[in-house]
Order: sequence, then structure tokens, then C-alpha cells
Amino acid sequence: MRYITIITCCLLYYGPATAQVGAGTLHLQAGVIFSADSLVLIPSADITITGNTLTHNYITIPGTQVATNSIGRVYNWATNVTDYSGSIGIIYSDAELAGNPELSLQIAYNNGNWTTTSTSTVDPVANYVAYTGNNLSFRQITATSAGVILPIVYAGFTAALREQYVSLDWNMADMEDLESFDVEYSADGRNWQAATRLRPAPGQTRFTYDHKDLNFSTRYYRIAGIDTRGVKTYSSIATVRNSGAGNNLRIVRQGQNTLLYFQGTAPAAVQLYDMKGQLLQTRTVVQQQCEINGLRPGAYVIFYIVEGQKLTRKIQL
Repeated sequence: MRYITIITCCLLYYGPATAQVGAGTLHLQAGVIFSADSLVLIPSADITITGNTLTHNYITIPGTQVATNSIGRVYNWATNVTDYSGSIGIIYSDAELAGNPELSLQIAYNNGNWTTTSTSTVDPVANYVAYTGNNLSFRQITATSAGVILPIVYAGFTAALREQYVSLDWNMADMEDLESFDVEYSADGRNWQAATRLRPAPGQTRFTYDHKDLNFSTRYYRIAGIDTRGVKTYSSIATVRNSGAGNNLRIVRQGQNTLLYFQGTAPAAVQLYDMKGQLLQTRTVVQQQCEINGLRPGAYVIFYIVEGQKLTRKIQL
């Protein structure tokens, strides 16, 4: 058995379903082999990848033809890697072939549209498929059979912090066989939970969702499209930073009351909203604190201004 010599990037997380590499700033030198969890890059020209995150999952991407999928190894960059020249390779296992004839494997990459290459080479002894190209742009990388067209799914996904919620917006270029979406979020980019499940209306291709939980400083979002077989196809990952939330506020429950304690500069007043955005109360802050009472148990959003900065925080009464 032949082996491929690699330089391995440190994995921040590895589990049975996904793996993640925090790329930070990667300086890849021409001719130097770089590998992260069996994705092998050998650039022919120096390239710097900054502020990106690479994730990997074992879920196949369904092709547009019947019974044609990618292999069960898909790499996802948070944002596009651009102007890459050199070799892209994947070390796979036989169990990940997902019905693809090994000798017909071709590298496939997505930069908004999937491209299945036609000149990839396969080493069945080393379980290695590779493609060499110039000035490539890609956000996803996998392999599939020669001639297979993988679907165009997500045409765009953004997440932006607003005053009282995180606004999520995405477009679909291909809705075939998709039944629903899970809006997923994570505090660390590894452990995910669903905020909601949405079902598209006939003909709908653009989607929005307002996530009203603002109790975070940094949060990651992604969309999981679920097809008729229950298979999930993921969007890129969007990062949202809430720089002011929770930095100067401490919430303490005392019996039926909730006390808000402000450290440092305190606001003059706090506005309390329900989860529909309706203003319920305005409370004055006295000696760095104010008291919230007289409301039913449940989730609410507080809004306040400190040194000209508008801040929000979800609280549970």
C-alpha cells in the first residue's frame, strides 16, 4: 500500500458526523502538501486563506440523475476560496463510495454552481482521487462519478444582527425534492441545534427568518435543506457577533422578580419587549440596577443604550 506524505492542519474538533478546522490564516506555499482531515491541497502558486473555516461531513450530496450521489465525504468552507491553482485531492474509504464506481471518480467543486471535473485521476490502492486546475474558486469539494451533475442548491445565505433579532436570508437555485429547512445555530460551530423548521410554499425560492434569541456574543448559523428521503444538504456557515450583549449586564432571579445589574456605564432606562416585538414596559435604572416584575413567565427581549450603542438581550422570566 502506498502512502501520501502530508502536512496536517490541527483539527479543532472531530466526531462521528462532522469535523472542523479553524483555518485562521493559512499560508500555502507552492509545491508544499497540505492536508486537513484527508482533504489534500498541493498549490502550484502561493496562496493565503484568511478568516475561513473548513468543515467536513459524511452526508452524500444527491445528484440530479436517479441513484447518482457524491461520495460520503464533503468539505465545506465558510466562504469561497478564490484564485487557487494546483491539485485538489481527497483520501476516501471504500465505505464512502456511496455506489460510485471507484475508477470513475472525479473531483467536484461548488462555487455557486457545481462543476464535476473530467480529468481527475484515481489511485485505487491509496484510495485517492485528485484534480489539477488553475484559478479555481470553491466553497465545497467532494467527488462523484464521471458525468454526474450535482445540484445547485443554495444561491446565497446571510445572517445579520438587528436591534431585536438576527435576520437570516437565503435563496435557493434548485428546490427539486426539498421538503423543508431547519434553521440551525451553534455557539462553537460544532454543536448545533434547530431554531425552527420551515416548509416552502409552492414556487418559493427566497426565504427569511428572524431569530429573536440575542443571548450570545458570537454565534454561527447554517441552513439544512431536507429532501424527501430525509437527507440534509447544508448551506455555508454565517457568523454573527453581538459585541455588546452580556458584557456589562448580569441577570439575577429573586423569587418572582428579575433584577438587572449593570457593570460600568449603565443605561438610563430599559425597554422590555415580547417576542413579537411589542413594547411592554420601560424601566428606569437606579444605582446600576432595575427590577422586572408583573409579567407572565416566558421569554422577553430587553433593549437599552449604553454610550450610544444600542444593545439587546433575551431574558427568561
